This record gives sequence, C-alpha cells and structure tokens, in this order.
Amino acid sequence: MALIISLANHNVFDSAVSLNLKPTSYCLPSRRTRLWIRVLLMGCLAIGHASAVAPKLSANEIEVDLVQIDIAEIGLAGIQKLGYWTPVRIAISGGTENATARLELQTVDGEGLAVIYSDESAIVIEAKQELTVTRYIKTGRKDAPLVVRLMDIESSKFMAEAATTMEGNPSSVTNVLQLGADVGIERLEAYGSRNPANRVVGGRVADSSKLPDSHLGYDGVRTILMTTGNMDWFESMSDQQHQAIDQWVASGGHLVISAGDQAAKVFSADGPLSNWSPGHVTEIRSSFETSGLQTYTKAAQSLSLRMPVPFAVVENPRGRILAHEGGGGLGDRPLLIDRAYGLGRVSILLVDLERSPLADWLAMPRVLARLTGIMAENPSNHFRTDSAQLAATNYSDLIGQLRGALDQFSNVVLVHFSWIAALIVLFVLLIGPADYFGLTALKKWHWTWLTFPTIVLIFSVLAVVLSRGVKGRQIRLNEVHVVDIDVREKQVRGTYWAHLYSPQLGQWDLQMRCRKEPLKGIEVQQNLLTWQGLPGSRIGAMRGPTGMVIQASAYRVTMGSNEGQIEDLPVTVASTKSLISQWNGKLTNDWESLANLKLNVNGLLKGEFTNPLSVPLSRASLVYRGWIFRIPMTIGPRERVSIDHLSPLDFSWQLTRRRLVKSHDASLPWSPEDVSDLPRIVEMLMFYGVAGGENYTQLAHQYQRFIDLSSQLQLNCAMLVGYCAEPLSELIVNNGEAKPTTDRQLQIV
Repeated sequence: MALIISLANHNVFDSAVSLNLKPTSYCLPSRRTRLWIRVLLMGCLAIGHASAVAPKLSANEIEVDLVQIDIAEIGLAGIQKLGYWTPVRIAISGGTENATARLELQTVDGEGLAVIYSDESAIVIEAKQELTVTRYIKTGRKDAPLVVRLMDIESSKFMAEAATTMEGNPSSVTNVLQLGADVGIERLEAYGSRNPANRVVGGRVADSSKLPDSHLGYDGVRTILMTTGNMDWFESMSDQQHQAIDQWVASGGHLVISAGDQAAKVFSADGPLSNWSPGHVTEIRSSFETSGLQTYTKAAQSLSLRMPVPFAVVENPRGRILAHEGGGGLGDRPLLIDRAYGLGRVSILLVDLERSPLADWLAMPRVLARLTGIMAENPSNHFRTDSAQLAATNYSDLIGQLRGALDQFSNVVLVHFSWIAALIVLFVLLIGPADYFGLTALKKWHWTWLTFPTIVLIFSVLAVVLSRGVKGRQIRLNEVHVVDIDVREKQVRGTYWAHLYSPQLGQWDLQMRCRKEPLKGIEVQQNLLTWQGLPGSRIGAMRGPTGMVIQASAYRVTMGSNEGQIEDLPVTVASTKSLISQWNGKLTNDWESLANLKLNVNGLLKGEFTNPLSVPLSRASLVYRGWIFRIPMTIGPRERVSIDHLSPLDFSWQLTRRRLVKSHDASLPWSPEDVSDLPRIVEMLMFYGVAGGENYTQLAHQYQRFIDLSSQLQLNCAMLVGYCAEPLSELIVNNGEAKPTTDRQLQIV
C-alpha cells in the first residue's frame, strides 16, 4: 500500500519542469487528463497487488472452514536425511461435520523438481475431534519446501493446507536411534568422523507414541539401540509400531538390545521382543563379572571385577558370541550375542546399560560406539575420498559408480565440451579471417553476401545432424534387479535400479511390476518406485547445484501399492532419469527344506541344495563365511546340486581378483573411474565389507548400504547367489504405448 501511495502522489509530468526541460504543448496533458492517469495507475497497481497476495485457487477450491492441519514433526528424533524416506507427523483438527479425506505431501527430488507423494488410504475425520497421522516422503534438497494438503475424497476439493521448510542432513551422515531409558546416546558422536558430511548423530525417542508405523520411518537410521529397563515404554507401543521395527531389521537393519533385569519377560514367548530372543533365559543374576566387557570395548578406564547390575543367563544361545561374562574360558556365560534376523542382525547385551554404576562408567561412550558399530568406521578414509577421489570421478560413493555404469547407452554418444569448443573456434575462423583473406585474394569482396549465410547454414545443418545422431531416437533402458530371500524368516527384499534415456521432451507414466512366474512362491506386499539420488555436493548430486529448474506441475509418486507407480514424470531432450524401486514381500512356500547343508570336521560346508526358483540360475555360487563354492554349470529350475565335489575358494580373493605372482599375492586394483563392468560393480555393492571396503575400492558405501550382506556371512548364514537371464520385473512406460529398448540388464538372486 505504501508503494501505491508513493506512486499516486508523484507527478510524473511535473518532474520535467523540475529538470528545466521544456516540454512542448502537445506532450503536456491537461490537468483533467493527468487526474485520470493517476486514477488508472492506482487501479492497475491495486489490482496487481491484490492478485499477488490473493491465493491462487484452482477448480478445486480450498475449503478452509472444514478442518485444520498442522505439520507437527518432520523426521524421527531429528533424523531427516537427503535421499532417504522421512516420516512426517500431521495433526488434524475436525470441523463441524465428519469427513473422509486423503493426504498429499509435496516437496522436491534430487534434481529440484517438485514431486507429490500420494497415499490413497482414507482418513476418517470426526467432527470436533483431533488425530495425528504419519506419512512418508523422500526429499532431495537441503531447505526443501514441504506442502501438506488434505483433500476430500467425495468432492475432490482441498480441505486444508500447511507448509514449512525441511532441513535435510547429508545422506552420508550416520544416525543412531535410541529407544527406551536414556543412556546418553549423543555421547557417541565424538567417535564419528571430523568431516561434517560424515559425522555421527545420535537421537532418542522419549515418547513411544511418536514411533513410525512403517519401516520406511527408519530408512535413514544406521542402528537402533533399545534398552528394556522400562517395560511400560514397550507395552505402550502399538502392533504396527512393533511390526515396523521388525520389518526394518528383517530388511537389513541393525538392532542392539540391552536386556538384563527384564530379559526373561521381554524375550518370553509372549514378550514384546520374542522375535529377537538370544536363546533360553534361565535366570537373572544380581551381578556380573566385568572383565569380558572391558576386553570387548578395549577401554582404558578400569571397572571393578564384579558389578551389582542384573545379568541375564542364557543357555543354548542363538548366534555368535561376541563377548563372555569373564575372559571367555570354560564355563563363562555369554554376555553379548550377535544373531541374524532376516537380512539384518540383532545384537543382545545381557546387562542393562542404563543401570548405575555401569551407566556412570567413563568408558560408556566407547561401549555405545562399539555396540552400534561406529568404531568400525575409519573417518580418515572418508576425508580422503571426499577430497581426492571426487576430483576424478565426481562421486565418492559406490552408488555413484553404479549410476555411471547405468548411464552407458548404446547408440547414444556423450557430447564432450571440447567438441563444442572446437566447432565454435572453427566457425569463428571461417566467418572471420578465412572469409576475409580468401575473398581479398580473389578480389571478390561482394561475395561475402553469399559465403557468410552459406557458412551459417552449413554449421546449422551440422548441429542439427549431430544432435539427432548422438542422442538417438529410441527410449532406452538400463536396469539392475537384486532380489534377496531369507528362507528362515520368509522375508523377501527387492532392489531395482533403472536408468531411462529419452531423446525427446515429454512426460512419462511409469509402472514397475514384479513378474509372477520367475518369482513364483513370493507375494509382493509393497512396492515403491521413486527417484534415485546421487550423494555428495558436486554437480548433479543432492547437495550440489541444480541449475535452472523449469516445470509446469509436480509429478506424482503413488504409495501403498504392490506396483510402483509414477505419474507425469517430466523428461527433457537427450536426458536420463535415474529411478529406484524398493519392494518387500513374503515367501508363500517352505523353501528352508530345499537345502541339506552341514559343516564337516574342518568347518567347511558340505551337502546339497535345490534351486528354489522356477527359472535357471547361471554363474551361481554358494557362499559361507569366508569361502565360496563356484557352481560350474547352469542350475535348472528345482534342480538339486551337490557341493561335496567342489573345492572352496577364498571369497575375498575372488572379489579382489587376487592372484599369486612370483611368490607374492597381488590384487587387481579397483578403478573407481571404470564403469564398464556392471556385474562386478553390483558384486562389490553386495559384498563390500568382505572385499575390504573403502581400503580396496577407495569409495565409501554409505548411501543404500543395506544392500551389503557382508555381516550376514559371519552369522552362520549360507548364501546362494546366481544370475537370472529371464527378467524378474518389467518397467511399463505410458501404459505400454512407449517401448523402451533394453541395453544393459542384470538380474541377481
């Protein structure tokens, strides 16, 4: 309004006089004309101001008088990371009438494009009542906007809207979550990297009602530490919250449980933690011998030999014993047990960390760091990778090398800047010096009216021809599909990476479906198809510059379906879209009986197994601990194979291609710049730890590290790994109207 008054009171034409100008009679309007001009200016400015301030209502007007919504919390105990699923708690206040609605959450992806996460599940809003619901999003930019809209299902009108800004941490940050009584989880942050992008952050959920009701809410969590001293905390959890943690662990998470005084209750058949029981709890002792704990943590701060803290005695432990109560001699009882659960692992410490005097031990932060796996990291390596390796590859994570491999398309030529620069220099030389001196030598200067447009026309045609030649005319697809199956817990996890190349501008509707025949006996329960981000701060990464983003409307990701769906995904000319689908399911058949494997006197695996799939497996291997058995032939569907005649090979040697050269063993160096060998890159993703991790690859494996199964090999788990020639899934573009040409395809089970 101040701007309008200032302009209205300013006489534009009188200013000519103040500058000693002499306007003529025909350019100086009359007083009445100047008054009408002022009125018109005020009207135009008022209309423009009103249009800028007023909300832009579409055909679906927002009915703000029905209900109210508020974004109560983003993340879990402060955990929200770029490229990971994040819970959003939304408070809804009912209006004067009952309503049935659904929620839409809009933010941006790793490229800065607007994306809507739509959950089709209905929300029943009772009049004058309040409720809190949790939805899940995946954001790709720091300080990304978040808009939550509530839509009436019957009328398809927006009922309410709320907006805020998210503060996403880098995807390389390690998050440890603590549930239960406080043990000072934030103290382990000192054991993390000094690099801010790779730091360790600890958070605690004090109220169990704020726990997610889906495993997606724990996507950004590296380890969960759970203390069991307060039984009320666990009893207040809902079945959905229990199931969410259970599925997170079975899908590859790491859970640490501290259970002493309440161990018999929580691990009983009807206890809240029965699924993760370390074995039969026979008694609870009032004290325990501390020498085993000191040895495990390698702490310099001493403890009294025996400490008055409840200790749970377990017989017939399930899993590997990492520490004993004493020094590990005959008769010493297990203190720390590590067991496999699905594709993840559970570590159980049989004393209460929150009990004094153990909680007051000066080395407690070291204990926390050791239990949660933080001390296994090497911070110096992360610093080296971010500085040196990025200069050559533009990525510091192994996922970046996978993206580079999936970005290689046949009949599509990458145009280098040097090519464009050379053409520009040649063009300038031809229209400048060459044209001038050539016509001067011929004394035909007037010919420049013909030579100049001819050169321009030739280079224009050359640019069009090269553009069409290098970018191709077909939609092309590169894909990798890894299916992990745990026959004990009947858990199935699928991870699907796809790169779609488009030579033209357009919008895509995408569907990712798991094929039923090759995955016979597997029931797909949830499938999420979304964008795939690149960790880091360089160009194209989630923390890097995005450039100019032009988009008419947001594209949509559908949640809660057994088919991954994306609608109206915008694609530009000669561009690639990087996608990921994560799905989970259950086994409907008993596959555990298909294997008969035992250990011989030397601790080596012997016996036989059956290919449980209805498709053949090629280049198959059976892996157990540090050994690998190569199957020399293709295994047919339901074919029985014996490994008694096969010689075991050192698995780490096979991964690193180590060979004996002149009485010395030497490994084939890993080249982070090499993106030609897609199978080996995926192999390194799956067994990164066995190969030596960052010390071997010179790349981190922080983003999507759940795919690494190295820790499972140390927990008495035998793995059958094979390549499947038949596609396990299909990516449908625009309801089948567009048929992408598959260039590179890899299916691993």
